[in-house]
Amino acid sequence: MAQQYQIDFVNRYAQMAMQQEIQYGIPASVTLAQMALESDWGRGYLARAGNNYFGIKQGSSTGPTIKGTDGLAYRQYQSPEDSIIDHSRVLMGKNYAPCHQYSWTDAYNWCRGLKACNYASDSNYVNKLLNTIKSNSLRQFDTMAENIA
Repeated sequence: MAQQYQIDFVNRYAQMAMQQEIQYGIPASVTLAQMALESDWGRGYLARAGNNYFGIKQGSSTGPTIKGTDGLAYRQYQSPEDSIIDHSRVLMGKNYAPCHQYSWTDAYNWCRGLKACNYASDSNYVNKLLNTIKSNSLRQFDTMAENIA
């Protein structure tokens, strides 16, 4: 059973995730699951201090950065919504091109594709994403976005 903070998190960001699904074809469930895992449901340092909900490193970005607890530079955002939009832009880049072949309702293969494209180094990342999707009923947002589009 989901904790109240998890329910509140999903309620707060589901609409934005569905908008990204409609615009970019990234399943809302995957966006929400990544956001939840990477930010510890919005409670992690990068999310709280820099609105970075996906652990996106500075890379070639010239915008503001925040130093993570690991000493690395991460992108800093004005709002959680800016973080979500940038996450979609990152996933639509060439590094994640293999994922673009999957339907926006194919969360399973999107999760597998993200791992295959080295989004995260955690060997259990796919299972963590899929478990987060399942235990929080996030697939419903994929269907809702499909019905809106």
